[in-house]
Amino acid sequence: MGNGSNHPGTAHSGSYNACLKDATAASTKTLLISPPLNTTLLSDPALKFWLTQQYWSGDQDELRVFYKTGISHPWILLAEYSGNIASWTSEQISLPESSPNLFIGFEGNARYGYGVCIDDIEVSGSPLHTLNLTVFLEGLFNGSGLNKASNGSGSAFEGDTADRINIEFRESFAPFNIYGDAIVTYLSQAGETTLSLPSELVGPYYIVVKHRNSLETWSSEPVIFGGSNIDYDFTSYAGNAFGNNLKYLSGKYVIFGGDVNQDGIIDTEDMSPVDNAAADFQSGYLVTDVNGDGVVDTADLSLIENNSALFIGTLRP
Repeated sequence: MGNGSNHPGTAHSGSYNACLKDATAASTKTLLISPPLNTTLLSDPALKFWLTQQYWSGDQDELRVFYKTGISHPWILLAEYSGNIASWTSEQISLPESSPNLFIGFEGNARYGYGVCIDDIEVSGSPLHTLNLTVFLEGLFNGSGLNKASNGSGSAFEGDTADRINIEFRESFAPFNIYGDAIVTYLSQAGETTLSLPSELVGPYYIVVKHRNSLETWSSEPVIFGGSNIDYDFTSYAGNAFGNNLKYLSGKYVIFGGDVNQDGIIDTEDMSPVDNAAADFQSGYLVTDVNGDGVVDTADLSLIENNSALFIGTLRP
Protein backbone atom coordinates (compact mmCIF):
# COMPACT_ATOMS: atom_id res chain seq x y z
CA MET A 1 0.00 0.00 0.00
CA GLY A 2 2.62 2.59 1.06
CA ASN A 3 1.04 6.04 0.68
CA GLY A 4 -1.20 4.96 -2.14
CA SER A 5 1.20 5.90 -4.95
CA ASN A 6 4.88 6.24 -4.09
CA HIS A 7 7.25 7.39 -1.28
CA PRO A 8 6.74 4.72 -0.08
CA GLY A 9 5.40 2.55 -2.83
CA THR A 10 4.60 -0.42 -0.58
CA ALA A 11 4.01 -1.29 3.03
CA HIS A 12 7.07 -2.19 5.05
CA SER A 13 5.71 -5.74 5.33
CA GLY A 14 2.49 -7.33 4.20
CA SER A 15 -0.03 -5.47 2.07
CA TYR A 16 -1.23 -2.62 4.29
CA ASN A 17 0.09 0.11 6.57
CA ALA A 18 -1.32 3.21 8.26
CA CYS A 19 -0.87 6.50 6.39
CA LEU A 20 -2.09 10.06 6.83
CA LYS A 21 -1.66 12.52 3.99
CA ASP A 22 -3.42 15.62 2.71
CA ALA A 23 -3.27 17.40 -0.64
CA THR A 24 -3.22 20.76 1.16
CA ALA A 25 -0.88 22.45 3.64
CA ALA A 26 -3.77 22.90 6.09
CA SER A 27 -2.01 21.02 8.93
CA THR A 28 -4.56 18.20 9.16
CA LYS A 29 -4.10 16.09 12.31
CA THR A 30 -5.38 12.58 13.01
CA LEU A 31 -4.75 10.42 16.09
CA LEU A 32 -4.37 6.66 15.62
CA ILE A 33 -4.96 4.94 18.99
CA SER A 34 -3.96 1.41 19.93
CA PRO A 35 -6.25 -0.94 21.85
CA PRO A 36 -5.43 -1.20 25.61
CA LEU A 37 -2.19 -3.08 26.20
CA ASN A 38 -1.12 -4.87 29.39
CA THR A 39 2.59 -4.18 29.90
CA THR A 40 2.79 -5.12 33.59
CA LEU A 41 4.35 -8.50 32.79
CA LEU A 42 7.18 -7.00 30.74
CA SER A 43 10.55 -5.78 31.93
CA ASP A 44 11.78 -2.60 30.19
CA PRO A 45 8.86 -2.39 27.72
CA ALA A 46 9.54 -0.57 24.47
CA LEU A 47 7.48 0.63 21.52
CA LYS A 48 8.83 -0.35 18.09
CA PHE A 49 7.51 0.69 14.70
CA TRP A 50 8.57 1.56 11.15
CA LEU A 51 8.15 5.12 9.88
CA THR A 52 8.55 7.11 6.69
CA GLN A 53 7.48 10.73 6.08
CA GLN A 54 9.20 12.13 3.00
CA TYR A 55 8.83 15.83 2.30
CA TRP A 56 7.52 17.11 -1.03
CA SER A 57 8.77 20.37 -2.47
CA GLY A 58 9.72 21.65 0.96
CA ASP A 59 6.47 20.60 2.65
CA GLN A 60 7.11 18.33 5.63
CA ASP A 61 4.61 16.10 7.43
CA GLU A 62 5.15 15.38 11.13
CA LEU A 63 4.47 12.67 13.70
CA ARG A 64 4.08 12.85 17.45
CA VAL A 65 3.82 9.71 19.61
CA PHE A 66 1.94 9.70 22.92
CA TYR A 67 0.99 7.23 25.63
CA LYS A 68 -1.48 7.14 28.52
CA THR A 69 -2.08 4.65 31.32
CA GLY A 70 -5.89 4.61 31.31
CA ILE A 71 -8.82 5.47 29.09
CA SER A 72 -9.55 8.71 30.99
CA HIS A 73 -5.92 9.64 31.69
CA PRO A 74 -4.16 12.48 29.87
CA TRP A 75 -1.91 11.81 26.89
CA ILE A 76 1.84 12.13 27.60
CA LEU A 77 4.27 12.95 24.78
CA LEU A 78 6.87 10.27 24.06
CA ALA A 79 8.59 11.48 20.89
CA GLU A 80 8.35 13.88 17.95
CA TYR A 81 9.44 13.35 14.34
CA SER A 82 9.52 16.57 12.33
CA GLY A 83 12.24 15.89 9.77
CA ASN A 84 12.47 14.15 6.42
CA ILE A 85 12.45 10.33 6.63
CA ALA A 86 12.73 9.27 3.02
CA SER A 87 12.30 5.49 3.39
CA TRP A 88 11.04 2.96 5.87
CA THR A 89 13.07 3.43 9.08
CA SER A 90 12.93 1.44 12.31
CA GLU A 91 12.12 3.49 15.43
CA GLN A 92 12.20 2.41 19.07
CA ILE A 93 11.02 4.29 22.17
CA SER A 94 11.35 3.11 25.77
CA LEU A 95 8.05 3.21 27.63
CA PRO A 96 8.52 4.97 30.99
CA GLU A 97 5.57 3.29 32.73
CA SER A 98 3.86 -0.09 32.86
CA SER A 99 0.11 -0.38 33.04
CA PRO A 100 -2.62 -3.00 32.60
CA ASN A 101 -4.33 -0.45 30.32
CA LEU A 102 -1.63 1.28 28.30
CA PHE A 103 -2.66 3.18 25.19
CA ILE A 104 -0.33 4.36 22.42
CA GLY A 105 -1.34 7.30 20.24
CA PHE A 106 0.22 8.23 16.88
CA GLU A 107 -0.69 11.79 15.92
CA GLY A 108 0.04 12.48 12.27
CA ASN A 109 0.15 16.06 11.03
CA ALA A 110 -0.36 16.11 7.26
CA ARG A 111 1.17 19.25 5.72
CA TYR A 112 1.22 18.46 1.99
CA GLY A 113 4.14 16.04 2.11
CA TYR A 114 4.04 12.45 0.92
CA GLY A 115 2.28 11.47 4.15
CA VAL A 116 3.05 10.06 7.59
CA CYS A 117 3.24 6.29 7.10
CA ILE A 118 3.72 3.78 9.93
CA ASP A 119 3.83 0.00 9.92
CA ASP A 120 4.70 -3.06 12.02
CA ILE A 121 3.87 -1.53 15.39
CA GLU A 122 4.71 -3.62 18.43
CA VAL A 123 5.21 -3.27 22.17
CA SER A 124 7.70 -5.76 23.54
CA GLY A 125 10.07 -6.41 26.42
CA SER A 126 11.55 -9.19 28.44
CA PRO A 127 8.94 -11.32 30.23
CA LEU A 128 8.87 -10.99 34.00
CA HIS A 129 9.11 -13.80 36.49
CA THR A 130 6.22 -14.11 38.92
CA LEU A 131 7.00 -15.10 42.50
CA ASN A 132 4.02 -16.39 44.49
CA LEU A 133 5.05 -16.13 48.13
CA THR A 134 3.19 -17.39 51.19
CA VAL A 135 4.13 -16.05 54.64
CA PHE A 136 2.42 -15.99 58.03
CA LEU A 137 3.46 -13.40 60.64
CA GLU A 138 3.16 -14.59 64.23
CA GLY A 139 1.75 -11.32 65.54
CA LEU A 140 -1.17 -11.31 63.09
CA PHE A 141 -1.71 -15.08 62.87
CA ASN A 142 -5.20 -16.20 63.95
CA GLY A 143 -4.89 -19.95 63.48
CA SER A 144 -5.80 -20.12 59.82
CA GLY A 145 -4.76 -16.81 58.28
CA LEU A 146 -3.79 -13.27 59.20
CA ASN A 147 -5.73 -10.57 60.98
CA LYS A 148 -5.62 -7.15 59.40
CA ALA A 149 -3.14 -4.80 61.06
CA SER A 150 -4.97 -1.96 62.82
CA ASN A 151 -4.13 1.74 62.99
CA GLY A 152 -5.98 2.14 66.27
CA SER A 153 -9.27 3.22 64.76
CA GLY A 154 -9.68 0.61 62.02
CA SER A 155 -7.75 -1.38 59.43
CA ALA A 156 -4.39 0.09 58.48
CA PHE A 157 -4.82 -1.13 54.90
CA GLU A 158 -7.73 -1.34 52.50
CA GLY A 159 -9.27 -4.49 51.07
CA ASP A 160 -7.78 -7.89 51.88
CA THR A 161 -4.34 -6.56 52.85
CA ALA A 162 -3.18 -7.69 56.29
CA ASP A 163 0.17 -5.87 56.39
CA ARG A 164 3.18 -4.98 54.29
CA ILE A 165 6.52 -6.72 54.21
CA ASN A 166 9.87 -6.18 52.51
CA ILE A 167 11.42 -8.82 50.27
CA GLU A 168 15.12 -8.97 49.44
CA PHE A 169 16.98 -11.26 47.06
CA ARG A 170 20.46 -12.11 48.29
CA GLU A 171 23.31 -13.73 46.37
CA SER A 172 24.05 -17.37 47.17
CA PHE A 173 27.66 -16.69 48.22
CA ALA A 174 29.32 -14.47 50.82
CA PRO A 175 28.91 -11.58 51.44
CA PHE A 176 25.37 -12.32 50.14
CA ASN A 177 24.91 -8.98 48.41
CA ILE A 178 21.37 -7.80 47.70
CA TYR A 179 20.04 -7.81 44.14
CA GLY A 180 18.70 -4.34 43.40
CA ASP A 181 16.60 -2.84 46.18
CA ALA A 182 14.24 -4.36 48.70
CA ILE A 183 10.70 -4.73 47.35
CA VAL A 184 7.79 -3.51 49.44
CA THR A 185 4.81 -5.79 48.94
CA TYR A 186 1.43 -6.30 50.59
CA LEU A 187 0.47 -9.50 52.32
CA SER A 188 -3.13 -10.71 52.06
CA GLN A 189 -5.09 -12.19 54.95
CA ALA A 190 -4.33 -15.59 53.41
CA GLY A 191 -0.63 -14.80 53.82
CA GLU A 192 -0.10 -14.50 50.09
CA THR A 193 1.65 -11.95 47.92
CA THR A 194 2.72 -11.94 44.27
CA LEU A 195 5.80 -10.17 42.96
CA SER A 196 6.66 -9.46 39.33
CA LEU A 197 10.43 -9.76 38.97
CA PRO A 198 12.70 -8.64 36.11
CA SER A 199 13.77 -11.29 33.64
CA GLU A 200 17.46 -10.79 34.45
CA LEU A 201 16.84 -11.98 38.02
CA VAL A 202 17.63 -15.65 37.50
CA GLY A 203 19.70 -16.55 40.53
CA PRO A 204 20.14 -18.54 42.52
CA TYR A 205 19.16 -16.04 45.24
CA TYR A 206 18.05 -16.40 48.83
CA ILE A 207 14.59 -14.97 49.49
CA VAL A 208 14.69 -12.76 52.61
CA VAL A 209 11.48 -11.67 54.35
CA LYS A 210 11.51 -8.59 56.59
CA HIS A 211 8.65 -7.08 58.58
CA ARG A 212 8.45 -4.08 60.89
CA ASN A 213 8.45 -6.10 64.13
CA SER A 214 9.11 -9.69 63.04
CA LEU A 215 12.34 -11.63 62.79
CA GLU A 216 14.24 -11.42 59.50
CA THR A 217 13.85 -14.84 57.85
CA TRP A 218 15.77 -16.39 54.93
CA SER A 219 14.75 -19.18 52.59
CA SER A 220 16.44 -22.48 53.35
CA GLU A 221 18.30 -22.56 50.05
CA PRO A 222 18.96 -20.14 47.18
CA VAL A 223 16.12 -20.20 44.68
CA ILE A 224 16.55 -20.32 40.90
CA PHE A 225 14.09 -18.05 39.10
CA GLY A 226 14.22 -19.87 35.80
CA GLY A 227 10.54 -20.29 35.06
CA SER A 228 7.76 -17.81 34.52
CA ASN A 229 6.03 -18.76 37.82
CA ILE A 230 7.82 -19.61 41.04
CA ASP A 231 6.03 -20.66 44.24
CA TYR A 232 7.64 -20.44 47.70
CA ASP A 233 5.77 -21.26 50.89
CA PHE A 234 7.20 -20.42 54.33
CA THR A 235 4.05 -21.72 56.08
CA SER A 236 3.98 -25.41 55.19
CA TYR A 237 7.34 -26.71 56.39
CA ALA A 238 9.94 -25.49 58.88
CA GLY A 239 12.68 -26.61 56.50
CA ASN A 240 11.66 -23.92 54.02
CA ALA A 241 13.37 -21.36 56.27
CA PHE A 242 17.12 -21.29 56.78
CA GLY A 243 17.95 -23.18 59.96
CA ASN A 244 14.28 -24.24 60.34
CA ASN A 245 13.79 -20.79 61.86
CA LEU A 246 10.00 -20.79 61.99
CA LYS A 247 7.47 -21.24 64.79
CA TYR A 248 4.84 -23.98 64.68
CA LEU A 249 1.35 -22.75 65.52
CA SER A 250 -2.02 -24.41 64.82
CA GLY A 251 -0.65 -26.67 62.11
CA LYS A 252 1.21 -23.90 60.26
CA TYR A 253 4.65 -22.30 60.41
CA VAL A 254 4.94 -18.60 61.14
CA ILE A 255 7.74 -16.06 61.21
CA PHE A 256 8.67 -15.20 64.79
CA GLY A 257 7.24 -11.92 66.03
CA GLY A 258 8.76 -9.46 68.47
CA ASP A 259 11.98 -8.13 66.95
CA VAL A 260 10.85 -4.56 67.54
CA ASN A 261 14.27 -2.92 67.19
CA GLN A 262 15.19 -5.08 64.17
CA ASP A 263 18.59 -6.12 65.53
CA GLY A 264 18.05 -9.78 64.64
CA ILE A 265 17.43 -10.96 68.22
CA ILE A 266 14.22 -11.13 70.24
CA ASP A 267 15.19 -10.12 73.78
CA THR A 268 14.72 -7.56 76.55
CA GLU A 269 15.90 -4.79 74.23
CA ASP A 270 12.62 -5.30 72.33
CA MET A 271 10.56 -5.22 75.52
CA SER A 272 11.70 -1.77 76.69
CA PRO A 273 10.12 0.31 73.87
CA VAL A 274 6.93 -1.76 74.05
CA ASP A 275 6.76 -1.35 77.83
CA ASN A 276 7.16 2.42 77.48
CA ALA A 277 4.53 2.65 74.72
CA ALA A 278 2.10 0.57 76.79
CA ALA A 279 2.64 2.84 79.81
CA ASP A 280 1.75 5.80 77.59
CA PHE A 281 -1.38 4.02 76.30
CA GLN A 282 -0.15 4.43 72.72
CA SER A 283 -2.28 3.22 69.83
CA GLY A 284 -1.99 3.16 66.05
CA TYR A 285 -0.02 1.41 63.35
CA LEU A 286 3.12 1.21 65.46
CA VAL A 287 6.23 -0.94 65.42
CA THR A 288 5.64 -1.57 69.13
CA ASP A 289 2.20 -3.05 68.41
CA VAL A 290 3.51 -6.56 67.90
CA ASN A 291 0.14 -8.30 67.52
CA GLY A 292 -1.21 -5.60 65.20
CA ASP A 293 -4.45 -4.91 67.10
CA GLY A 294 -3.81 -1.16 67.14
CA VAL A 295 -3.07 -0.93 70.88
CA VAL A 296 0.27 -1.40 72.65
CA ASP A 297 -0.36 -3.42 75.81
CA THR A 298 0.58 -6.51 77.81
CA ALA A 299 -0.41 -8.84 74.95
CA ASP A 300 2.50 -7.44 72.92
CA LEU A 301 4.89 -7.78 75.85
CA SER A 302 3.79 -11.38 76.43
CA LEU A 303 4.55 -12.37 72.83
CA ILE A 304 8.04 -10.86 73.04
CA GLU A 305 8.70 -12.42 76.44
CA ASN A 306 7.75 -15.91 75.24
CA ASN A 307 10.03 -15.71 72.20
CA SER A 308 12.83 -14.14 74.22
CA ALA A 309 12.79 -17.21 76.48
CA LEU A 310 13.45 -19.35 73.39
CA PHE A 311 16.66 -17.38 72.61
CA ILE A 312 15.43 -16.70 69.10
CA GLY A 313 17.49 -14.79 66.55
CA THR A 314 17.89 -14.41 62.81
CA LEU A 315 19.69 -17.31 61.12
CA ARG A 316 21.65 -16.59 57.95
CA PRO A 317 23.98 -18.67 55.81
